Amino acid sequence: MKEALSKLERILVYVGNACFVLFFAMTTIQVTARAVGFNSAYTEEIANYAFIWMAFIGSSICIRSDEHFRFTAFTERLSEKGKLINKLVVQLILLVFNCIVAYFGVMLFLKFRTWKFSSLPSVSLGWAWLCIPIYGFTAALYNLEQIYSLLKFGVPTKGEISQDSA
Repeated sequence: MKEALSKLERILVYVGNACFVLFFAMTTIQVTARAVGFNSAYTEEIANYAFIWMAFIGSSICIRSDEHFRFTAFTERLSEKGKLINKLVVQLILLVFNCIVAYFGVMLFLKFRTWKFSSLPSVSLGWAWLCIPIYGFTAALYNLEQIYSLLKFGVPTKGEISQDSA
């Protein structure tokens, strides 16, 4: 399972990088077009949705590497058992949240799949919002991986690499 999740992470990294390149290219085209007086309405829309994809895909990757947003001032004062309980509770909260995001992301995708981009009427707007259920499902998988690792190996001490990631 770890190998499959690593392959999934590599795919997400490639997708995130492609979204970054697309975002950068569309923004460059848009700035250049404005400078020379050319109308490129589609570039703004594509850049916006590429940025959204980049954010959601990157957030999923951060869940896997346990680099999501957190406050450490409180947790650094806990005992080893307290740190384990805290990390498990955080992962369970994130798991519930990510399952909710996955469910409503699917609903959002289904709602918008028949809508079209305003500047590109041949392209479904569902593609723009597909990143939300992708984030929800992949982040939930990564939460389960984190929970398994915590239960099996415990919390790594400062400077120590966890057994699961070695």
